[in-house]
Amino acid sequence: MLSKKISIQKSFRIEANMESDLEALSVKLNRPQNELVNVALNQLLLDNMGWFAEDYLIDLCMDFLEKKVAEVKIDITGFKLHLRDTGKAIKIDYVIDNNSFIEKCQNGIFINDEMGYAMIKNELKEIALKIGIDSPEIQEYLHNRFGYIYSNERNIYKFDREKFIRQSVGEEPMDSEYRAITEVSFPANHQED
Repeated sequence: MLSKKISIQKSFRIEANMESDLEALSVKLNRPQNELVNVALNQLLLDNMGWFAEDYLIDLCMDFLEKKVAEVKIDITGFKLHLRDTGKAIKIDYVIDNNSFIEKCQNGIFINDEMGYAMIKNELKEIALKIGIDSPEIQEYLHNRFGYIYSNERNIYKFDREKFIRQSVGEEPMDSEYRAITEVSFPANHQED
């Protein structure tokens, strides 16, 4: 089943020169400014998705962190974690065993209060970064998290500048994309001489 695409409206401030060039690029590529901004944001998120790797364990432990369950065990490639809330304290055991190093924590104890849970979240972020973005499970997590970008990738218009130049000088036959970009459109009330 196809998921419904939901859009929201946001207001951003951009530099005046950038706005002018964005408008010009929109005309040159025959694409709406909104689409161009979304392409740029998609690329920004893909280029920086490694920062979201730190959220991996937090998302896996969300039921524990929201106090819906008192214990969670995770066993993935090169990593094992056991978190439990004893009622008096939060206990953590983990082992990171990737090819570059081994790290163990046994009987780590945090206070069973909001500060203790906040400290556990920070600890989980640090551990996730130590597991590494190359972990197959973290790669799958990032791909799923950014699925909305990957699913729209085929819709992203990629302008091939070199091909455009070859077509403009007659070295290559004009295709529909070239004609769409170079086609002159006049307003309805404009009359040619």
